[in-house]
Amino acid sequence: MSVQVDMAKFHDTPVGRFQNCENINLTWCEPDWFEYFPSDTDAFAYTTSTGLTIRPGRMFFDGGSTPRLSRLFAKFSPWFYTPVALVHDWLAETQACGRPLVDFDQSVAIQQEALKTMMLQNEDWKNVFVFNATRWALKSPKGRRLWNLQEDVCPVPISRKKERLKL
Repeated sequence: MSVQVDMAKFHDTPVGRFQNCENINLTWCEPDWFEYFPSDTDAFAYTTSTGLTIRPGRMFFDGGSTPRLSRLFAKFSPWFYTPVALVHDWLAETQACGRPLVDFDQSVAIQQEALKTMMLQNEDWKNVFVFNATRWALKSPKGRRLWNLQEDVCPVPISRKKERLKL
């Protein structure tokens, strides 16, 4: 299945605001996995166009969960849009832990809004294909299946996150 470039969807998506991106604290745990710790002061956050502020809490994080093969292409590095991935992964973490901040469709919309917000910060970061491909991946049956999985231990351990990614 190919991903169509939908300029209208990109242009129709509102923008929000990132705060304190310089305060993203990641501690290496093992190859490709980090633990995110929010700063005690001036914590990283994202405020949506509707005013919802998302402040990620402590969690294990692999950057953007991009398939290995797609990482060969520019701007598909799991770390290229780290602030966006942190926001989306926190929404997924709260859902998995039974404390959802938003529903599935809202999580996709917030990820897309955060991605566009970041892309507009630097013209070299803008890539409408990446914007559309991530929306397609998040809204896929696998994306919805992963969203609906519940966990008993929070933050969700790395071993369980690895299992989830294989589903």
